Amino acid sequence: MAEKNKTEEEIAALRREIDALRYREKQYLSILDTMSEPVERDDAEFGITYVNNAFCDFYGCSREEVLHTDAMSYVLPEDRPRIYKQSERLTPENPYYRYTCRVINGAGEIIWIEVLGYAFFDSEGNIREYQDISRDISSYKSAEKASEWYRAEMEEKVRERMLELSDANRRLSTVNSYLQSTLNNISEGVILVSENGETLFLNYGSNAALSPGENSLSAAIREHALKKKNSAIYRMLRQKEDFKNAEITFAAESGDVAYLVSGSHIEGDGEPGRGLLILKPMAEMKHLINKFSGAQAKYHFEEIIGDSAMIRDAIQLARRVAAGEGNIMIEGESGTGKELFAQSIHNASNRRNGPFIAVNCGALPRDLIASELFGYAEGSFTGAKKGGKPGKFEMATGGTIFLDEIGDMPMEQQITLLRVIQERTVTRIGAAKSVPIDARVICATNKDLHKEVEMANFRQDLFFRLNVINLHIPPLRERREDIPVLFHHFLHNHRSYDEGETVAEEAFMNCLLAYDWPGNVRELQNITERAFFIAHGRPFTVQDLPKYLLDAVTAKPGGETAPPETAERTAAPKDPEKERIEKLLAKHRFNASRVAEELGVSRTTLYRKFKKYGLR
Repeated sequence: MAEKNKTEEEIAALRREIDALRYREKQYLSILDTMSEPVERDDAEFGITYVNNAFCDFYGCSREEVLHTDAMSYVLPEDRPRIYKQSERLTPENPYYRYTCRVINGAGEIIWIEVLGYAFFDSEGNIREYQDISRDISSYKSAEKASEWYRAEMEEKVRERMLELSDANRRLSTVNSYLQSTLNNISEGVILVSENGETLFLNYGSNAALSPGENSLSAAIREHALKKKNSAIYRMLRQKEDFKNAEITFAAESGDVAYLVSGSHIEGDGEPGRGLLILKPMAEMKHLINKFSGAQAKYHFEEIIGDSAMIRDAIQLARRVAAGEGNIMIEGESGTGKELFAQSIHNASNRRNGPFIAVNCGALPRDLIASELFGYAEGSFTGAKKGGKPGKFEMATGGTIFLDEIGDMPMEQQITLLRVIQERTVTRIGAAKSVPIDARVICATNKDLHKEVEMANFRQDLFFRLNVINLHIPPLRERREDIPVLFHHFLHNHRSYDEGETVAEEAFMNCLLAYDWPGNVRELQNITERAFFIAHGRPFTVQDLPKYLLDAVTAKPGGETAPPETAERTAAPKDPEKERIEKLLAKHRFNASRVAEELGVSRTTLYRKFKKYGLR
């Protein structure tokens, strides 16, 4: 009798353990279907045995359509051998794998994905099943690194316990391993909370995402769950309202930290309801958005073309001030390359790895300047985006904000800009709290701001705040020796251009040197491209120049030049140096670099000689 009671107790205990595992399986499946990454499980022959909702959305299929099909059918054929080869190297001691490949999504597009996975082995050391988590990396080129594996000691204890269960319990024990490997491979913070906001579970593998620290974050979540009745977390736990991508700021000892949060209410079997939270740090999200939306500086000082003393002095000054943190005012006419200098300064600074946010103050509609620069809160005006929107200053935190055409900023916005620069904080339109910013300010203008201040068109206090370091970019007419250098540089930008085959007649180059270039370097680039396409491989002549340029040159005193045949009849005897240069030009097929090298002079000196003797 006693033995029978003991058996019944053991059976009851086993049933309780099975019930507990079933509940954990339910939690596991709810986490998988809440995740934004596609998840799949394959058998040893790569036959699909399970997919989550995100997988079906990504590949445009239903679970019924995809189950028991070949997982490799979604992968481009040329990428499959590498995956097969990697699977052959997996062992029970090293079951983790990671690779990138190309797949075809539901829209028929070829998409790059990164796959993180775990292979399950049977007792004989043979692969039993694979579990994959994939991420679309085509839009941002690289995914965040997988987080460290969490609670290794606890995982080992769970595995040992699973091996002691019966065969009927074995399938559910595998589910528990699936749950652990899934959480170990995601970069977001995953938190399970009770209806009172108590933290029941969080994935330590994603600890980097939980920057305020476990205790501090748990207290902040509990505050939202119990007291902030209009918060998304409160409504999720009390009113069972799921939500996605809500921007929530949690107060922590180290300062306020903003997250992009999604939440899902989970019904318990006879137990109080719970909530599952997925957290993504806003700082990391903004960094990724900046990085992959083009908010990066691509130019460096080495790409600024020019050998004149004026441009060399400007580059030298810009290099010196790049290492500092002071605000910079770049002055220069339109087309001189002010943003080229701003990007080069950013890339030479300690902020080079941060965002470079460029704003054209003259191009923004007057009524949108404040919302673009400083952002707005949800509901601040009709049509405001749900969740609000960060401004350019927030997006530039950790990097540089470039305010182009600052002289066109309306007076009513200048006082707000002054306050942001002085206090290093920004308050979104309609928001009560200020957000700290850490962005270096570089401004540019083609106006004389001293005169604008005198005319009361620009605030004097803002001018002095911005004009800590002044950098003047000279116009092209003041550095004419750079015109031939820039001209040939722009020619080389055309892949089909061969310097040895395409030359310019003397009169053509004389016109370029005589013209005043009101559009500066940008205008020269356009003229060069125009001439290149018109000449189509033959030497450049004055007929390849636009009429307005020729009219401007001939209208200048001494602008009319004699026809070539007249010039030849009245030309003085040739200078020996000129004759040598002409012979070298013919020898090297008008390659200026080789001619300068054989003469032992720089290209700048050679171009001066061209101008002196009327060559090329």
